[in-house]
Amino acid sequence: MKSSTLLPLPFFDILEEEIRCIDRYVDIIKARVYKHEEIQAIAQAAEKPVINALCDLFRPCQALADLITIKEHKGKTAGLKIAYVGDEITADVIYSKFTGNFRCFTSAPLKQYNP
Repeated sequence: MKSSTLLPLPFFDILEEEIRCIDRYVDIIKARVYKHEEIQAIAQAAEKPVINALCDLFRPCQALADLITIKEHKGKTAGLKIAYVGDEITADVIYSKFTGNFRCFTSAPLKQYNP
């Protein structure tokens, strides 16, 4: 008898199938992924809204949480000068400065700091 070897489906085919299944049971999908292409594939496969919790390009939930925290402590974001300092300045931090009437300054090392 000849044995057959199961070949794995390409990653995005498996992901699409899983998302379609999950989509039937939930109202919203929040996903933390490694690559931006994965969040795009999830959003394309899902009928429900998809929240990008984290990917290699964006951290929109973190930027929003930062702005909410600033507003809770300062009572506003308009007119403030906000500095983001560190080794993980992402695009959404820079984009977040366009969501409110405040000045945003960033500072990061040229190469990622690895202690």
